[in-house]
Amino acid sequence: RGLSIQTEYAHKQSRDRIIVRSEQGNLRYATGNGLVLQSGYLLPTNLELGLRYTRIRSDSEMYSSIRESNEYTVGVSRYFKDHNLKVQSDLSYRDRLSGDDFIIFRLQLELAI
Repeated sequence: RGLSIQTEYAHKQSRDRIIVRSEQGNLRYATGNGLVLQSGYLLPTNLELGLRYTRIRSDSEMYSSIRESNEYTVGVSRYFKDHNLKVQSDLSYRDRLSGDDFIIFRLQLELAI
């Protein structure tokens, strides 16, 4: 009936809590967890509106290379030719707990043959 809801959760860990020192700098494991909540609604005019929330957390500030953040996204898609052609755009605000927040704009064209 036009409504879509999706959720994802990922958790990655390592038994080893070491920092590898190299000429390129300190290398750390990408460990922690992530959560994505997403919902969309497809209107009868083949226009879809969507919302997404993403949360990423490290399991250790010292040993994990993950930068903790929250991301809020609003998107819109338009389907043409029986869904064989799609124009999609979204705007995201990434709120990093380290303080270097930023905005992401994306425009995409998808063609199925």
